[in-house]
Amino acid sequence: MRRLRTLTNAARHNPGLTTTAGALVVLVGGWLVGLPMLWAFLGAFALIVVGASAVNGRYVRRRLLILVPTLVLVTAFTFYLQNSRGDARDLAFNILGPGGTEAGVDEIVQEFHLDEPLHTRYLLWLSDAVRGDLGRSAIQGQPVSEVIANAAPVSLQLMLYAQVLALAVAVPAGVYAAYKANRRGDRVASTVALAALSIPNFVLAVVLILFFALGGIRTGDTSIGSTWLPAARYVPFGEDPVEHFRHMALPAIALALGQAAGYMRILRSDMIGTLQENFITTAKAKGVSDRRILWAHALRPSSFTLLTVFGVNTATLVGGALIIETLFTLPGLGTVLGTAIFQKDFLVVQGVVLVVAVGFVLVNFLVDLLYAVLDPRVRHVRA
Repeated sequence: MRRLRTLTNAARHNPGLTTTAGALVVLVGGWLVGLPMLWAFLGAFALIVVGASAVNGRYVRRRLLILVPTLVLVTAFTFYLQNSRGDARDLAFNILGPGGTEAGVDEIVQEFHLDEPLHTRYLLWLSDAVRGDLGRSAIQGQPVSEVIANAAPVSLQLMLYAQVLALAVAVPAGVYAAYKANRRGDRVASTVALAALSIPNFVLAVVLILFFALGGIRTGDTSIGSTWLPAARYVPFGEDPVEHFRHMALPAIALALGQAAGYMRILRSDMIGTLQENFITTAKAKGVSDRRILWAHALRPSSFTLLTVFGVNTATLVGGALIIETLFTLPGLGTVLGTAIFQKDFLVVQGVVLVVAVGFVLVNFLVDLLYAVLDPRVRHVRA
């Protein structure tokens, strides 16, 4: 009852915590009931914005004023990269792919206004993109938005599992290393983290496949390894939850290990500094247990750098997912992008790059808002 009262008081003084918890419920609940990922993300995004606005509306408005021009610059740069080379007919051939004909080129030039100035084409393209129209892939024969919508949930699930797994390992390891700073436990944890950081995720993926999917190495009558986990194919969560997690386990571990090592080192460094603060000394003088000091007093003020890196890494994990999804034959955005590049599927490449770039900006915007929710120093900023 006392814990419930404490949580109620915290929610009353900081409504951002309540809306952030609600955003997590929307994301997880929407995923479990099969709600489209876009709608779940938009619902969670709106809740975090509302909660952060209730905590510090001026801070949120300043961030929104930065967000809008940033999105415009990102979309303009994405469009420019894909449309600045060659004349109108060259661009039309790129859109049609290897099977383009002269008649098809003329049609594409008219359809995409390729004979117009670049800024006019950008505005026309942006107006279509805002409505979800990213063009139609001539090679795959379907709208680019459908291709991305089918692949995005796989990549989002893989990145989510990798990040959850990375944090589940990194947070206790980082807290323990900070508590044992410069002692044997810290040295062991730091050495293991450094070794993990030095292993590329695609090398780790191959090793995991060898030892956990293909039976490992056989020496005489002894086999070092197993076939516990599958190394290929994607099973949707709604089809079979158990098989879903079995098929996603190895790729998630391959992506998570390097992330966990980086998070652990960041948290360790920040917690060592926090444990030397005056309020920690005061808590120790009052007889507060070491466990409570570490988890209730030192962890939150030490986690803001970790939160920043987490937001950046969540968006940049698509680069790692490109190789991991290929190795494990997962039909995610990485696989779609790699296939589109090899097939010279111009519109799909442009659409995936746009989604990744916009997602990167939005994730980092949400991280900024979470600062206002979690950090009292930001919560009361007026400027």
